[in-house]
Amino acid sequence: MRGVGPIDERGRLALVGSGLLGAAFGFLMVVLLVTDSAGSPSLITGIGVPAALVCAAVGVAIRLSTWRTDGGYPVVATVRQWLADRHVPDDVPAADWVPKLEREADRRSAAMSRIVLSAVMLGLQALRLPFDGRPGHVVYFVLVLGFWGGSAVWQLLVVLPRAKAAATMLAQGVHGRETSTEGNVGE
Repeated sequence: MRGVGPIDERGRLALVGSGLLGAAFGFLMVVLLVTDSAGSPSLITGIGVPAALVCAAVGVAIRLSTWRTDGGYPVVATVRQWLADRHVPDDVPAADWVPKLEREADRRSAAMSRIVLSAVMLGLQALRLPFDGRPGHVVYFVLVLGFWGGSAVWQLLVVLPRAKAAATMLAQGVHGRETSTEGNVGE
C-alpha cells in the first residue's frame, strides 16, 4: 500500500479491527436514529448494513492515514517494539527516536478524553434503562455497551500504558543521552 509500507499479521489484524470498529459505529448510529422513530427491523437492516460498510471503509482509511502520518507501518511497529522493550537501540539517533516517542506520549490526553466520552455515553445509556422489550432496543444496548465499553478498555489497557512508557523513556533517555554518550533508554 502506497506510503504505508509492508504490513505484518499484527498490522492486518489492526486493519480488521479498525474496519469492525467503523462498522459497529455506523450500524450503531443508524440503530440510534431509526429505532427511536419506531423503525422496522427491515428498515434498520436496509440502512444499517450500507452505513456499516461505508464506516468500515472509513475506519480502515483512517488507520492507514495514521500509519502514513507516523512514517509508515514499519516505523509504527518499530516504535511499538521500543515501547514493549522499554529500550531504544543505541544506533538510533535522538533526532529519530525523540519525536516518535513524543508523539506516542502525546496520545495520553486523547486517550483520557476518549475514556471520559465513553463514560458519559455509557451513563446516558443507563438513563434509558429499562427497555420496553423490543428486540431493537436490546440489540442497540448491546452495541452501545460493546462500542463504548470496548473503547474505554482499549484506551485503559493499551493506549495509556504506551503513552506512559513513552513519557518515562523520554524522561530517562533524553537526560541520559545528553549527559553521556553511553547508556540507553531503559538501562
